[in-house]
Amino acid sequence: MKRVIEAVAETFEIEVATLRETHGGVVRMLAAWIGWNEAVLRLREIAAALRLPSSGYISTLVRECDEQLARDKLLQSIAGRAIDALHLA
Repeated sequence: MKRVIEAVAETFEIEVATLRETHGGVVRMLAAWIGWNEAVLRLREIAAALRLPSSGYISTLVRECDEQLARDKLLQSIAGRAIDALHLA
């Protein structure tokens, strides 16, 4: 998950600490989604890396991201860039 967070932070041009400390938002949602779908991590691992107390919330983030990705071409592009950065790391 560390690599996922670094790839997403790089894509959004923010600091890793900012991603971990920001409450809500697209950045954390996308990091959770990539952690679940690309890195195939456990909800617990994703929650711990994002400093969230509940792994159940990760399911909500992943579902919301699925819905947004289905209708938002810009988010699809950003997700693709973050996934590419993850695989290059």
